[in-house]
Amino acid sequence: MNLQQLEYFKIIAETKNFTTASEILSVTQPALSKAISKLEEELDVKLFQREGRNIKITEFGDVFLKYAKGALSEVEKGKLKWNDTLVTSEHAASMGGSQIFLQPNEKMSVKDLFKAVAIGSANDATVVFAERIAGTEDKFVKMMNEKAKSLGLKDTNFKNAVGLDTANHYSSAYDMAFMARELVKHEKIFEFTTIYEDYLRQNTDNKFWLVNTNKLVKTYEGADGLKTGYTKEAGYCLTATAKKDNMRLISTIMGSSDSKTRNSNTSTLLDYGYNSYEMQVEVEKGKTVSSKRILK
Repeated sequence: MNLQQLEYFKIIAETKNFTTASEILSVTQPALSKAISKLEEELDVKLFQREGRNIKITEFGDVFLKYAKGALSEVEKGKLKWNDTLVTSEHAASMGGSQIFLQPNEKMSVKDLFKAVAIGSANDATVVFAERIAGTEDKFVKMMNEKAKSLGLKDTNFKNAVGLDTANHYSSAYDMAFMARELVKHEKIFEFTTIYEDYLRQNTDNKFWLVNTNKLVKTYEGADGLKTGYTKEAGYCLTATAKKDNMRLISTIMGSSDSKTRNSNTSTLLDYGYNSYEMQVEVEKGKTVSSKRILK
């Protein structure tokens, strides 16, 4: 494994009546041992560290994990509906990088916009959401930073809503996986991240083909998310998740030289988890462990 890559790996074991969790960590950060001890105490899990380097890196995936949670929360609160129509501002239409080429004043449903972001990493669609949720992209970025701080993420700082390279915009593998852990609590996300291909603006002259940038949802058994990312500074990145035999794993690969290496190393990391760990039910909910007679 390339030491310039950071990997974070989480196992969440689930059963019908019992939930437990254990994690594997492969990030080197300042005072990491203290952070691990604190997290172990709070989550009642065990963290294991493997080799890595203290690299803070930026790309679309870290922003998506925060943005998606925010958007899904708005839907769950009833502040947004999937069939609501949002209008594209000139600012949103001006985004570079991956996009669906929204035009100023173009209208699109919340569902299609979310699909564009989850499947195609569309920067323009992301900003449409950011403006709808917070009023402006800058205000949305402020909200993301406040949320990251409230989660105790010390190696993340957002400067824009789309993850494009800019000064002082960064995250780490540890923080990325922690964000993913929060996101997968919203089961609705998987209805979008498992789609391999779809179309926007159907029955129009501007029909747009979406193809999932996370190829593992098609090639790795149990893979159902989450997000890829690429910028010149960040390299090829992927925060992935898979679920097999009721055990969910989350992994983060950052700084790969190409998408093929990124996908291969992610698969290797997930394989390691499934080959090394299994679910064990200590006590099923409602089961009598022992009984004693008590004199009154």
